Amino acid sequence: SDEDSLRFIYENIIKSKLIVSRLNENAPLINITFEDTIPKRATNYVDRLIQNFLEYKKEQKNEKHTNVLEFIKKQEPIVKGKLDDSQQKLQNYKISNQLIESSTKAKHIIGELSSIEIKISDYNLKLEIVKNLQHTVSRNAQMLDVIGPSLTELGDEVINRQLARLQELESKRSLLEAKYTDEYQELAGVNNQIQNIRQKVRLNIQNLKSALQYKITNLKNLKLGLEKDLKDLPEKEKKLADLTRTYEVNAKLYAYLLEKKSSNEIVKAATVSDYSIAEEAYTPSIPLKPRRSLIMLLSIVLGFIAGVIVAMFHNAISNKIHSKEDVEHVTTIPLWGVIPVFKSKVKKRAIEVFDNPESDFSESFRKLRTSLTLMSKEKNSQVILVTSMNDQEGKSTIVSNLGAIFQLAGYRSVVLDLDLRVPSLHKTFDLDQRFGVSTYLASEGEVNLGDIVFQTEEPNLDFIPVGITPTNPSELLLSSRLEVLITELKKRYDYVIIDSSSFGKSVDVFSIFKYVDISIVILKRSVSKKIHIKKLEKVIAKYKLQNIGFILNANSSNNKNEDILY
Repeated sequence: SDEDSLRFIYENIIKSKLIVSRLNENAPLINITFEDTIPKRATNYVDRLIQNFLEYKKEQKNEKHTNVLEFIKKQEPIVKGKLDDSQQKLQNYKISNQLIESSTKAKHIIGELSSIEIKISDYNLKLEIVKNLQHTVSRNAQMLDVIGPSLTELGDEVINRQLARLQELESKRSLLEAKYTDEYQELAGVNNQIQNIRQKVRLNIQNLKSALQYKITNLKNLKLGLEKDLKDLPEKEKKLADLTRTYEVNAKLYAYLLEKKSSNEIVKAATVSDYSIAEEAYTPSIPLKPRRSLIMLLSIVLGFIAGVIVAMFHNAISNKIHSKEDVEHVTTIPLWGVIPVFKSKVKKRAIEVFDNPESDFSESFRKLRTSLTLMSKEKNSQVILVTSMNDQEGKSTIVSNLGAIFQLAGYRSVVLDLDLRVPSLHKTFDLDQRFGVSTYLASEGEVNLGDIVFQTEEPNLDFIPVGITPTNPSELLLSSRLEVLITELKKRYDYVIIDSSSFGKSVDVFSIFKYVDISIVILKRSVSKKIHIKKLEKVIAKYKLQNIGFILNANSSNNKNEDILY
């Protein structure tokens, strides 16, 4: 509909650009501002808005006069027809009966009846006004100030005094609302007074309506009595008096309607709005937008913010390890090896060193093996722990291939899976997981070492799985049988390679440190974060750990000479 379309335009286009504010707290002036990209259109809109507002307020004040004129417009032809008809009947009756005028008694009765008829018509007109006022107030309770002139014409001083007091309170409330919220005590009191007076005005209007209806009823009863007296006159005189009374009543009533019509038209034409324009709308000499100084300032601020965001983004990216240089810049903990990206497509036993012994991947493990054997040349057996800062950094892959590279050099090696939380090495070696280290640690000597050691397909390379995943991994690793197990393994093997859970997931690895000779922490390129290295440094300092170094996994560098650092 048209109303919905106009509402949509106002809510989505006009509302955000229109500002109506009070110019001064002590003066009844409002300021209207409308922003637009076209100056002339903005000025025209404000002018039209004000004119429509003034016309609307004027129409509100004229509503009573309009309603009265509508009522008179409907009654005028009816009364005029009755007047013409009664005049014709009176003349015809006088001519046919050769009568000139009524007797003195008949004249008195006719005069009284005419006066009563005029009063009844006057009260009916006032009653119509009151009904219209009630209808106006029922539609909008805030329009009591508009009906003041109508009540003045009705002559009810009580209601007029109440309306005067209401206007004073409305003005006082406007001043208070400009400074305080509705919870302010004085403003709340004024609101209560306004509400009470409005209720009294509505009640008094109802009482005025009842009073008019009562007067009309009494006049009609008087009219019936006089009409009865009229019937007691002689037949011809009674008929003449009746026709005369009808004619005079219609004549006076018609004159009364014409008088009211004229007076209401004059008042309506002279009505002006309670509001006036103090200053016509105009466009400022300088546009509100864009402001060059503001744009320059915003550009500087936004540029600074963008720089900060870029710096933060770069810092977030650079927080990850991307090369061996990143490791060297962050920490003094040694980097023992760099393992290239695993590129093999042929996968026989899931251990790249066995499947592709001539690959760059396998060669990097040879260099790592050399580094580790140089570190342990004075010992007959070495226990090597492999862990990581978080999961998914290639820890288990490093463990299995590290065991394989020692086996290829003829060393007796065993891989011990101590990742009791998420074991995976049994899948790599394709061996049974039903018995393993958890069974050994949980027993009181009933399970022997031979029950949990499994031979792989390669000689000199054995594997000890986790076994059944325990519900208390941390407690099992605190068992004294773990020391017995590692001591026995050192007697049988040249290298014991342990896979443990990661630093970030549990504290299990701390129970193993005291049994190992070398600890390797895996860092994965573009995954591991520099902050984790700082955390590891704090752990090393706190527990005074020795022989700890990093291996950078999944490196993309093409420089084969940087795979290992001695």
